[in-house]
Amino acid sequence: MKYYWLIALFILVGCEKKPLLPNKVDIYNLTTAVDPNFKLILPKDINSGIKCSNYGDGCASAYSGTVLQLSMIFVEFDNEANALVAAQKIDAFIYKNWVFDDVNGEPELERFVKKAYGAQKAREILP
Repeated sequence: MKYYWLIALFILVGCEKKPLLPNKVDIYNLTTAVDPNFKLILPKDINSGIKCSNYGDGCASAYSGTVLQLSMIFVEFDNEANALVAAQKIDAFIYKNWVFDDVNGEPELERFVKKAYGAQKAREILP
């Protein structure tokens, strides 16, 4: 009887769930909440478009889109660590497991990613 609390503690600790990483639907919803005119840019064919091979290990998918009538790239990673490594290599903005490329030097896009996602410049995040 005296070990029930210990068993209950192990069950509670063992059942703790990690927060889910945002997926493309979550990013779409966050994006359109700030810019309802957001548009994905579809590649002309299967061989064109943004390539994950340009972003390194853990890249799951990459998309191009128009936000505030400006183009930017959305890159999804399998985890936050791989996203941070990639973002630091290209000095990009990051939000959890997402990297936002082609944003630097565009003040409107920089303000947008900060507002829509709370994104940060990768160089501002400790390794």
